[in-house]
Amino acid sequence: MTTTAATEGGAFPCPECGVSISVSVQTLLTYGALRCSACGLVLEVDQQKSARSVKLLRELEEGQKKVRDLKAESDEQPLSSILRREAARR
Repeated sequence: MTTTAATEGGAFPCPECGVSISVSVQTLLTYGALRCSACGLVLEVDQQKSARSVKLLRELEEGQKKVRDLKAESDEQPLSSILRREAARR
């Protein structure tokens, strides 16, 4: 499965050396820290100050998983039956 940086994360320049640091949502949620592969600078997410952002990232990750699951399901059954089932859940 291929993903894009826009849906899975992104990249930004290292504040120390300027090399691009790639990061996925999953990495941020799992580890809470990143390391620059060029200079070794470690950037940590301040969980307390970033609580709202982390919560939103978790919600995004859950939403992306639901979309992947629905897509896999739609390959197996008609979209109309999936939409009816999802509407019944609400």
